Amino acid sequence: MIHATCNDYRAAIDVDFALDAADLGREITCPALVLYGADGIMGKLYDVPATWADRLTHMQSAGLPGGHFFVDEHPTGTAQALLDFLLSDTVVGL
Repeated sequence: MIHATCNDYRAAIDVDFALDAADLGREITCPALVLYGADGIMGKLYDVPATWADRLTHMQSAGLPGGHFFVDEHPTGTAQALLDFLLSDTVVGL
């Protein structure tokens, strides 16, 4: 697991950076849900939805309790947010 985790971080430099650069300016037009840990460092220091707003044309977002591992910390709340999104008129009406 440690080896795989380290390789994931290495890929951010070798692979992900180039792929992200190639995608600059592109928009995702399907409904999208942005979930993040509101109590984590990213949720406290950044406006996470604003980070994605220019890229996702039909975005919903929710800051959930917890930090980086909010899914593990609050699985019921995460599942409810996903169900609410998937059953919303935005998604169901596709």
